[in-house]
Amino acid sequence: MNDIFDQITVRTIPEQIAEQIKQEIFSGILKPGSKLPPLEELSDRLGVSKPTISQALHLLQKSDLVSTTKGRNGGYFITESFGDKLAQSMYEMITFSLKYADQK
Repeated sequence: MNDIFDQITVRTIPEQIAEQIKQEIFSGILKPGSKLPPLEELSDRLGVSKPTISQALHLLQKSDLVSTTKGRNGGYFITESFGDKLAQSMYEMITFSLKYADQK
């Protein structure tokens, strides 16, 4: 059978939230060094549980797009080096696109 359909990728809710925040970072809505709202506020805004928000923020931390600071003025912050991460992501996307285009 000729495979004419691309495989559908199902993303979890934390992955979807992380992607939404990532888009706001890359578009410049969220600036380097800016503080994200508290978990409770994000949870209320997005209509999901705090653990779900925590999972999304953990994904962003693994990508070095968000860092955490403890203490009275602590919270989640957009990292200062996200521009380097953007360049790396773009490189990976272009490389993948070229590789995929060669297979067709």
